[in-house]
Amino acid sequence: MRTATFLLAATLTGLLTGCGGAGPDTPAQGVRAVVVIRWPEPARMVPLLAQSIVLEVVQTGIFSSSQSVGRPAAGGTSEVRLENLPAGALRFTATAYPEPDGQGIAQATATQTLTGAAGDVLEVRLTMASTVTRYELSGSGLTDGAEAGQYSLRITSGSGVDVTVAAYDGDGYQVLVPAATWTVTSGSEYTALAWPTAGQCTVTGTASGRAVVQVVSQQAESGSGQLVCELTVDVVTLPTLTLTPPASPIYPLQTVTVAVSATWDPSRPLSDYNYLRVDRNGDGTDDETIGFVGGDDANGRSEFSIDLSWQPYGSGTYHLKAYFEDGYGQRAQSDTLVTIAAYAQPTLSLTAEPNPVYVKDSITFTASATWDGNLPLTWPATWLTVYLDRDGDGDYDTYGNSSGTGLTSATVSLTPSYNDLGVGTYTAKAWFTDNAGQKAEAQVVVTVAASGVDVTIE
Repeated sequence: MRTATFLLAATLTGLLTGCGGAGPDTPAQGVRAVVVIRWPEPARMVPLLAQSIVLEVVQTGIFSSSQSVGRPAAGGTSEVRLENLPAGALRFTATAYPEPDGQGIAQATATQTLTGAAGDVLEVRLTMASTVTRYELSGSGLTDGAEAGQYSLRITSGSGVDVTVAAYDGDGYQVLVPAATWTVTSGSEYTALAWPTAGQCTVTGTASGRAVVQVVSQQAESGSGQLVCELTVDVVTLPTLTLTPPASPIYPLQTVTVAVSATWDPSRPLSDYNYLRVDRNGDGTDDETIGFVGGDDANGRSEFSIDLSWQPYGSGTYHLKAYFEDGYGQRAQSDTLVTIAAYAQPTLSLTAEPNPVYVKDSITFTASATWDGNLPLTWPATWLTVYLDRDGDGDYDTYGNSSGTGLTSATVSLTPSYNDLGVGTYTAKAWFTDNAGQKAEAQVVVTVAASGVDVTIE
């Protein structure tokens, strides 16, 4: 079991039980919290006449519950155990009232948020009889500054962060103080402030730039003077990325242009190169990566546009994804599906004239090929050949007038002549391969007959 101890806190979600409950070593299904309240002696009224404290536990959108804790007649301390609280972010709000059971006008309050996991024990300590020695700020993304009471925060324009203010005494107890104890000011056009609840304000970025938010006490505490917390807020714009695919139709082996444009906050230079990635077979793995502008190439700028060359290798659907990361580590992504059309299959025909043919007469083979007009053909990548099986063994001999040529038009004819064949049947074949590697084949059977001259002897 893990035990987490916090000085004051916060938002809890779950079932609130009264004093007592499970012992410290009793297994619990959820988060447990122990709230220790230190009351003033009867002669000290800080806050004035506080007779009860209402503990409220909230998990936004999931749970809200509260209970009242009465002040002992002789002062001292009270302990409240909260069992089976759900894991997650829990907000404690403690409010002091002048009458028992939380009746009357609220005198003081304290709020803070804690996070607990199953099995954690959160210790919450409250006091109503101490001198405030410091304020502390908390909230998502806040980091401590170089000195006590200084904090920093980076948010994007248009987003907001809830910042909680808490007062502590020298022993680490959070002090319940009146809601009007402090004021919050920004003094900058880059942020806007809202104060929805006592002890908590919302800082919202309105424009890119730096703002300083100050939390100042309104009452000087004994021996400490005025207390100030300072929050430096950097408001940055989110990067954007636009990916424009090439116009359709797109065919394999064609070099196409992919347009990529990005914008980012210029207050920090880009730190690295960015990438266009291509998933060729739809398996979620990037098969190709094309780097584009980044680092020093874009320093001092806030936008760019670039055209990237890309050559798809085959037909099908490709997933193009572009990623861009600014100097703050904020990422923008744009993606699109691109369909690559398939080339039409080539065709091939082969004829022989005349057929049948007599021995010693000439025969001409004509091979005609067609292919997809969108596919550029270049020699010698594409080849058209005609071969003849002269001896009938199934092997197509290179003997004779086999020919090859580069192709520059949709149809080509070859006319190899064979005039030394004996009587019999022969097979001629032609092959054609286009630049996409697609093949076509054709054949013709040729009959060679004896001479047609008849000789009569009387």
